[in-house]
Amino acid sequence: MRANARTAGLLAVSLSVVLVGALHIARSGLQPTSHRLSEYAIGPFGWVMIVAFLTLGAGLLALAYGSSRGTAVDRSGALLCSMAGIGMLITGVFRTGVSPWSETIHSRASAIATVCLVAAVMAPVVGRATGWKKERMATFRTSVAIVALGLLPISVMLHDTEWKGLGQRLLWGALLTALMLSGWGATAEERA
Repeated sequence: MRANARTAGLLAVSLSVVLVGALHIARSGLQPTSHRLSEYAIGPFGWVMIVAFLTLGAGLLALAYGSSRGTAVDRSGALLCSMAGIGMLITGVFRTGVSPWSETIHSRASAIATVCLVAAVMAPVVGRATGWKKERMATFRTSVAIVALGLLPISVMLHDTEWKGLGQRLLWGALLTALMLSGWGATAEERA
């Protein structure tokens, strides 16, 4: 059951990535290096970005449920992943650019989701609880998680510059890669 939840979560996260990729093609006028992902929710195809936020939030919640048993490190990572999922759902409901109130909620929820997801992917690293049979994959996942941690302050520093989109995409790319490696590794180990 938990492995199925993780698989569903991985599929939902993958779908959100595909949707954002499609938006980069459909809205090629928005320069990815200088525009935040939230800006895709404004204008043509804005609903696709909203669906991507909601799908990502649901995927994070499914991954959290699928990882909530086991060690204290697993449970703390699952709690942080749940908080990130809720943050992404709120991010999708409250769009940017609609009103100052909606913008504030959107921005705060997105920031909280980002910090919680960084902490969630770092939990196994800090707890040294990889538990994976394939040590190379665990080392690669740990390396990606550490890169994500390093990209967090860089993304914050770039937030009010022309490079804000690049910083955000690099950070979320590393986060989602670490998250998916963790989910695939746990599911493969459980089914073996």
